Amino acid sequence: DVTFTTASAAGMALRDDAARTYLGQTFTAKSGFPLSRVRLSLKKTGTPTWNIWVEIWTPRGGTPSAIKGAASANVDVSTLTTSFANYNFDFTAPITVADGTVYAIVLRGDFAVSGANYAQWEDDGAGGYTGGSAYKAEGTPTWSSNGTDDQVFTTYYQRWAAWSPVRSLWVDTAAAPTYTPGSGPGWTLIDPDDPSDYY
Repeated sequence: DVTFTTASAAGMALRDDAARTYLGQTFTAKSGFPLSRVRLSLKKTGTPTWNIWVEIWTPRGGTPSAIKGAASANVDVSTLTTSFANYNFDFTAPITVADGTVYAIVLRGDFAVSGANYAQWEDDGAGGYTGGSAYKAEGTPTWSSNGTDDQVFTTYYQRWAAWSPVRSLWVDTAAAPTYTPGSGPGWTLIDPDDPSDYY
């Protein structure tokens, strides 16, 4: 994974103002495996309702430029706590990334813009992440720096495709004299992908 977890207990607001309807953090991928999850440190102020989600963008000229793949599953913004905590954003179809290439994590929402009810993405207070920078944008979007701070995040990569068993485990339950899987009495099939299937 790639992680930047140096936190300051302060954050950049999302949808508290029309100028912050997108938040972005560029990062340098450290794996050629597909990106399957992003974890962000978030909290809410007031009582926002509806959803937030994450997109992966390719940058151009340093700032986010174009969406890559499909958005993550939604997180209900009303379920955020009022102090920073980690929330997972999972991609149904993992996003292909290249090792050593810069991408952007973009946080978005569909809840009303309100100075009283909004979400916040925790930052480090210092801009200490060397693999990327933090950005904000209004609805067009037109991106600009969010200041010197970098946002707290962790990325997770899918190393394996969906499980597809190629072998089965046969257990000699009757002390059979010869090994003949699937035939004769005494041999029991154990499915290694089913934790409830054991002898």
